[in-house]
Amino acid sequence: MEKVSIIVTSYNNSRNLEDCIKSLISQDYDQGLINLEIIIVDSGSTDSSIEILNKYKDKIKIILRPEGFPRLSPAMARNIGAKNAKGNVLIFTDSDCISPKNSTKDTIDCFRDGKIDCVIGNREPDFGQGLGTFMRRYDFILYSNKFTISEQLLINKENIKKDVPLVLLSGNNFAIKKELWDRLGGMRSVFKNPAGEDIMLEADIIKRGYNILFCPKNKIIHIHSISLKELFKKIFQRSEAVYLLNKHSDGFINWRNFAERGHILNMNNFYICILLIISILLFAIFFKIPFYITILSLFAVFFLASTIKLIRINHRLESILDSKDGDYKKDYSLPLSKLFYFDQVHFLMKILASINFLRCFIKNKYGIIAKKTNK
Repeated sequence: MEKVSIIVTSYNNSRNLEDCIKSLISQDYDQGLINLEIIIVDSGSTDSSIEILNKYKDKIKIILRPEGFPRLSPAMARNIGAKNAKGNVLIFTDSDCISPKNSTKDTIDCFRDGKIDCVIGNREPDFGQGLGTFMRRYDFILYSNKFTISEQLLINKENIKKDVPLVLLSGNNFAIKKELWDRLGGMRSVFKNPAGEDIMLEADIIKRGYNILFCPKNKIIHIHSISLKELFKKIFQRSEAVYLLNKHSDGFINWRNFAERGHILNMNNFYICILLIISILLFAIFFKIPFYITILSLFAVFFLASTIKLIRINHRLESILDSKDGDYKKDYSLPLSKLFYFDQVHFLMKILASINFLRCFIKNKYGIIAKKTNK
């Protein structure tokens, strides 16, 4: 019999917590083959989460933030959960995620192949209200390998050298052998915010020669309603995580593959526009072109660049949705007006991410960021 521990991290998520728990305690699996325990690690919630957890205390194991600790980071919460787990296989998810009925069975089936050490699951595009959620939803659809790859994929050091796509491990849907987790020392606590600690773990797994299987059909539903303001806060956390990943993985994971096919620090179009603007301004100064003509020229360049990019991104979205089965095209097609909004805000996100990445680099160069960090 396989001992399995599902570890859920939670913080002030009373609106989704109960649905998450219900999806886990109603998992469909052979109890003669799988001995399942569900562990919820609360990172210090101040809403009604604890009351909800206590409703299910006979079906789940509850771990509260240790006294004297501030709010637990995701890495710390998962490390605490794993330390208290009895399973030979650890499955991780978050309290804003709903797991399909066969999720546990499908995950454990992947480990039947003895060479598999870790399994990366998938997710549907973010579900929920808010402009931040809208941006995350289409960022995932347009730029994530998880949305476009439909077949299982073996990720290891050798395959990456052969240009096999790197599918990024996410803390809300992955599983790992407990023996390997202990050998790696769990997640690195250098990541104080919820960004980067899961991908750092993936880098550690791959660098040490272990095998990861991406299982695209094992999809959770991620209920993540956030505003645009909250999203921009996450962008700063994410860009800092990109820097820390590059630093602590010795360059194995860097800014080019953090956001997979459309990484947030890909600013090629921005640099091209800047060069065009500088060229127009120099041309106008040299030939003494009137100010209003210069402004009109700059506006024309912006309009032309935006139009070309909008056509390209619309073609990409249609191509991706056309390749999917089911109702994806009906559910996720966008009019050009909304796609234009997405592209402009996404561009602003990239600018802010680049600035913060540069800030982190400068701080580290001058010794402001501590050079020594603990696992």
